[in-house]
Amino acid sequence: MAITVSYGRQPTGIVKLKAPWGWFHIPHPNPSVMEIHIMPANDIGRHAFDLQCACRPHEDPQAPGFVIHCAFDGREAYERGARKCH
Repeated sequence: MAITVSYGRQPTGIVKLKAPWGWFHIPHPNPSVMEIHIMPANDIGRHAFDLQCACRPHEDPQAPGFVIHCAFDGREAYERGARKCH
């Protein structure tokens, strides 16, 4: 299984993952930017490495430099227990 990751203006990268769902930590593609982005694996949408990503990510208040992206497929509701798997 592979997902596509948008690197802003750079070409799209491919990240191969074994798990159909989950999260992965990836450093910002620009080495001068000291950020780690937590992105959903195998999401239905494309994510950009900035706070203007369409998923409305936020910086973790307890860990500055960690940007947490939201999943377009709504998996957070399952993880919190607000939705049940069928």
